[in-house]
Amino acid sequence: MPKVNDTALPMEDSHIEKQNVHPVFMHQQSVCMEEFFVSVKKDAEAAIALAERLKTDVVKNFVNIIEKCGGTLITSGIGKSGIVAERMSTSLSSTGTPAHYVHGAEWTHGDLGKARRGDVCVFFSHSGNTRECVFAASHLRQRGVHILSVIGHDNSKLAECSDAYICYKLDHELTEPIGGVPTTSVILQEMVINAVVCELIARKRFTKIEFARNHPGGSLGLKLFDPAPKTQ
Repeated sequence: MPKVNDTALPMEDSHIEKQNVHPVFMHQQSVCMEEFFVSVKKDAEAAIALAERLKTDVVKNFVNIIEKCGGTLITSGIGKSGIVAERMSTSLSSTGTPAHYVHGAEWTHGDLGKARRGDVCVFFSHSGNTRECVFAASHLRQRGVHILSVIGHDNSKLAECSDAYICYKLDHELTEPIGGVPTTSVILQEMVINAVVCELIARKRFTKIEFARNHPGGSLGLKLFDPAPKTQ
């Protein structure tokens, strides 16, 4: 009787296991995540470039207008820029600068009545030419509303009708994927918001106690109201 080759069996099992591996998992094993890290690197490079490009007198004028606002501070935009604009209003409101958001498409449907002389409106637009925002800005300015904008192109209509603007223009090598999916531009808009919020907190000497009064909920609220950490 011929002997059975015991060593061949594990090899057959191994072969069967490889055949039973789902194609999705085989694909995942071969993915190198190159685009993931390319995107992270691009965002970091763009952030550094923005910090080096911004001029003190430009951002100072921008923040001065917000600080001296004697009326209502409004933020506005459409699409991803609109989402960023809404975040600016909520962050400012919780840190001592009351503000609210108006969707860019709603201005011509009655919301122009929300603004009056002495108010400040901050528009967000990557192109700087978003039709609804440009239309609203021009009408609001005629009513005595101060217009600010955070834009990706200084050669734009919003730049022309703004009392002050901050431009985060992307270098050509940092262009966004598949023709302009909002990625790096959103990061830079958020950077501008964070900088404005931090500057106003410092100017107004807004305290932790005041912040806690505005933000008593959630884990952050618990942390703000929690006494000094207990020692063991």
